[in-house]
Amino acid sequence: MRINGSTSALEIARRLYRVMHGGDYPREAVKTVPAYEKLIDGELDLIFVPYASADVLSLAQERGVELEFQKVALEAPVFITPYENTAENITEEQARSIYTDYGIKSWTELGGPDLMPSN
Repeated sequence: MRINGSTSALEIARRLYRVMHGGDYPREAVKTVPAYEKLIDGELDLIFVPYASADVLSLAQERGVELEFQKVALEAPVFITPYENTAENITEEQARSIYTDYGIKSWTELGGPDLMPSN
C-alpha cells in the first residue's frame, strides 16, 4: 500500500502502515496538495490530509477521479510561546488577527512582553 499525506498527519500514516505492513513508511510527508495530486494521478493509494480545497476538487473532477473522504482526526492551531510570554486567554478573534491579517503587532496588546508574534 502506498500512503502519504500532510506533514501534520505523517505519524498517523506511519502508524497505519506499521500496523498493516511493518516498517517505517513513509519516511517524510509529501505535503497536502502534492499528496492529493499523487492520489489523483494513481501514485498513492491512501492519503491523510485536511479536506480538499476547491482547486483540488476541480482537478479530481477534470481527471474523472472520485475522491472518498473519511474523518480520522480534527486539526486545530496550537499556540506555543516562551515561558516568559505572559499573554493569557487569547480569544479566537485575537488569534485570527495575529495569524491571518497581522493585526496584532506586539504581545503587549495582549498583556505580554514587547515582542512581535511570529507569523
